[in-house]
Amino acid sequence: MIDLTQFSIDTIIAKLKEINPAINWAHSKPFPKEESRWLSRYQFHPRFVHVNDDGSVRGGLSQLVTSLIDFSFVRSVAADAYSIFGAPCYDPVSLFVLDLFRYLDKISDIKHFCTILRDPGLGRSYRSFAGISDDCIPCRATFSNFRGRIGVSRYEETFHALVSLVEDLGFLSYRFQATDGTLFPSAARYRGCCHFNDSCASITVDNVVQKVHDRVLYRIQDPAQIVLGKECRVRVECPNANFPKDIKRPKLTILSFTLENASDVLSAVDSNNLKFFRVEEPLTKLGLVLRFRESNVHEILVSSFLGETPDSVRFRCPKLPYDRDARIGVRRMPSNPDKTEKIFGYNAIIATSIKPQLGIELPVGCITIAGNAQEGNTFIPLQEQIRRFHCANAKIHLLDAKYDEFDNYEFARKQGAIPLIDYNPRNEKLARETLLQRGYDRNGWPFVSYCSLPTRPNGFDAAAQRLSFSCFKQCVKSKDPAILELYRNCPHRPKQLGFSTHVPIAERPRLLLEIPRGTERFRQLHCLRSAAERTNSTLKEDNAILRKPSARSLRRASMESLMAVITTLLDRVTRFVLDVTVKERKFKTTGDKAWLDRLSPPEVPSHLKPFVFAA
Repeated sequence: MIDLTQFSIDTIIAKLKEINPAINWAHSKPFPKEESRWLSRYQFHPRFVHVNDDGSVRGGLSQLVTSLIDFSFVRSVAADAYSIFGAPCYDPVSLFVLDLFRYLDKISDIKHFCTILRDPGLGRSYRSFAGISDDCIPCRATFSNFRGRIGVSRYEETFHALVSLVEDLGFLSYRFQATDGTLFPSAARYRGCCHFNDSCASITVDNVVQKVHDRVLYRIQDPAQIVLGKECRVRVECPNANFPKDIKRPKLTILSFTLENASDVLSAVDSNNLKFFRVEEPLTKLGLVLRFRESNVHEILVSSFLGETPDSVRFRCPKLPYDRDARIGVRRMPSNPDKTEKIFGYNAIIATSIKPQLGIELPVGCITIAGNAQEGNTFIPLQEQIRRFHCANAKIHLLDAKYDEFDNYEFARKQGAIPLIDYNPRNEKLARETLLQRGYDRNGWPFVSYCSLPTRPNGFDAAAQRLSFSCFKQCVKSKDPAILELYRNCPHRPKQLGFSTHVPIAERPRLLLEIPRGTERFRQLHCLRSAAERTNSTLKEDNAILRKPSARSLRRASMESLMAVITTLLDRVTRFVLDVTVKERKFKTTGDKAWLDRLSPPEVPSHLKPFVFAA
């Protein structure tokens, strides 16, 4: 049984005195720019941490985290992104910890955080912890440029360095890993098309001037029918080569114009419009001018107006969003699980490690993809990411039906793990007649060929990689006379277990698992998958980092996701430490054994013990 007092704040501080230097030693690449040209200077100073009786910390979690953990290794991680040349720069550690403080203290708006940072009183502790001077405070653009410079790979390395630190403290085991994705929106607005590509940003169209000219002449054929201010649009059919053939192509607006009464003195804009579109004479006679309400044109090809080619322009598709990496994903509505909703954005795939001995769940891996990408294809890259940084293998993987792919089962089994993945029947017919014809039910349990009754699991042979099934003479307990009559003539009646058979996992690798589907043990183990859902909920509801992030590209969204899991990791660990510290203090103060009982770790359920205490 684990002694929880080893996770009190005093013990954690003692351990970190050895772990912090080891982490910094592992990341020892020198920073290229000389220190005299730094705009800030982060230095780790162990500070006294005052824990209140209610488990809160004087100064908040940001003060606790910066008092315990030395983030100097971030400077070495980011060293490749800087040069010995160029203007002075902020210490990358300063900007990283400031960004982390913002999330730990649940300040979602970067503009509001910068206001606090500049405040002489409210921002004093932030500036002190990050090594920022009062006359050189970063702004919103500084944080944005910092993220753009650092990139996803360095955020990923920073995250896994902190995971290693938490592992050294004894919070991680990697034996149980639950993986799930969570959709979050892009900061860009969806404009009605999900079939766009890069070519939609600049579409070439010929004869635009002639089209406007013809439309103007058509509108003024009958002066009595002219409606001043009525909008007329010049459109073209979507030319995207990747647009699905079974969907009608939309009409895209190039520009729109109206006819208005001319003033006594024409402005330069009105005069140029009349001349450019060759309608000066007919509109001047009617006392009208041509004015444009909307235009998506961003380039006019001069060569086309010199007679070399037809008059051509280039325009941006009005249905093209500013975030071209985001896509539409579908999820169940949190308020009504029976309905679905569409999210234009990204999908953060997060692996959560579960340690039953402590009752703690911590994120250990993260990959971000477009909202409509195949989530099941990210399991292997995510596990390779974890192995690359930690050389750790899980005993059990818990995943939902989106990961029900042959490659995922094969990869997990090669690593010595059991893949507990929800089965996706796809287009299988599950009527009883069809199941009897194929010889096994929806859980993969074979039917007895003699009486068509289903067998039941009877163990797993790890050496032969096969499951055993027996009927256990179920028909004896039946009240159906027909089944009892079959039992009297059953050829398997003399056998102790009745009908028995062995089925190799290789025969049905997706359906047959080392822990058979449909069993009570499978159900109990599979309940651990909710840990991944709790992590996703924390990112959106508790910390609210991925609720509405300000990210307009896959690169920015990936960094946002990594900051979210870093915050969740440190938040859960520090709150666990504070909880143990308060309970230990109250036991020592009062001598009440009730507090000692609360210091006891949770009891590991019997169905988890073979995996928890295995070598």
